[in-house]
Amino acid sequence: MLAAALLIPAAGYLATAAGSAAAPDTGSAAPRPDPATALAELERRYGARLGVFAVATGTGATLAYRADDRFAMCSTFKALAAAAVLSRNPLSHLDTRVTFTRGDIRSISPVTERHVGTGMTIGQLCDAAIRYSDGLQRPAQRSTHRRSRHTDTHRTVRLAVS
Repeated sequence: MLAAALLIPAAGYLATAAGSAAAPDTGSAAPRPDPATALAELERRYGARLGVFAVATGTGATLAYRADDRFAMCSTFKALAAAAVLSRNPLSHLDTRVTFTRGDIRSISPVTERHVGTGMTIGQLCDAAIRYSDGLQRPAQRSTHRRSRHTDTHRTVRLAVS
């Protein structure tokens, strides 16, 4: 819900920031609120802290709010972990079957736990991680991959459990 609340207004802000000839018609003559003000209001309303950095790829216009602050990545790292699998291996590697025991599952893994003993392909594991928040690997392995890519601006301290 919150993501959708942010995405739609952000599109209008980026169009305005890019210098479009006409701002999107909102059906109101009221001026559009400043993005920082609107995001601060969302923080207040939901009792949360937001960080936003968006780029309009067609124009290069940006929207930044707390862009230099650090935030917990929670399960967002799982897309990066899947990218690490893709960057290190040929696509055929995704068809490799991996078997595991219940003891190997370290976090809430709604898809993976149904395949204990029978296993899943690496492609299925990546899909389960991204779409259903299943766990992929231990923090030390992710840190090693990040360092090999010269990206050390964040670190994984623990596995996220929903």
